[in-house]
Amino acid sequence: MLCLSAPFGSADPLSELANIHEAGGASFIYRENNSRYIGVQYSVEGRDLQSAVLAGQRSIADIAKSLPPGYRLEWGGEYGELLEAKHQMEYIGPLAVLIIFMILFALYGNFNSR
Repeated sequence: MLCLSAPFGSADPLSELANIHEAGGASFIYRENNSRYIGVQYSVEGRDLQSAVLAGQRSIADIAKSLPPGYRLEWGGEYGELLEAKHQMEYIGPLAVLIIFMILFALYGNFNSR
């Protein structure tokens, strides 16, 4: 039985926190940008992606702070794509409004009402 040790000394079975099953998978070392990595995946059901990731980040905040030098923690996948889309909207939204005003000005010639 796998157990997790808590900072205050108790050991809780991992089965209380997750459903664990053994399955076949890739048997090689993953690399990205000349660094090895371990990908951890999970599915989100019944709630939005961002709140699930934020809850996950809060739950491992202590671990993330105590990573040894040379190690890093990144949240990617669909969450990374969500963050990228939000970043793009910071530029696309105001640009779209500006283009709409330019089209209206081109059609009507000025901003004064008649």
